[in-house]
Amino acid sequence: MIIINNARIFDGEKELEENSIIIDNNIIKEVGCNLKSSNSINIINAKGNFLMPGLIDAHFHANTPSYDFYTSDRMPPSLIAAHAAQILTGVLKRGYTTIRDAGGGDIGLKLALDAKLIEGPRFSNRWTWRYEKKRFF
Repeated sequence: MIIINNARIFDGEKELEENSIIIDNNIIKEVGCNLKSSNSINIINAKGNFLMPGLIDAHFHANTPSYDFYTSDRMPPSLIAAHAAQILTGVLKRGYTTIRDAGGGDIGLKLALDAKLIEGPRFSNRWTWRYEKKRFF
């Protein structure tokens, strides 16, 4: 469980200042003033910073390190994967918590992210649903 204190929060109508939020298993459980919990694992002081949900990018290309497609198409797969790892880490640090790769990023990137081999956002593409279906059904 995580408690974030002293955050500025927009509730859809107005800005709430110096509020707290409780997050449990990646789900927002409560928003209010001076919230406390005996189960909190991590307490974060937002120091008046604005708290917002993660962004979603529905058209992303993790395997495109350059807009010079001629050069990118001729890179070895291991070099493309190394670039993708840096790109995905950067995207997460810029606030994107979910991406849908529109082409190029394969199931290997999802597996690496799920295994925490690389840091990045939740990842889906046109192939991941097939993997999940075979894995869980």
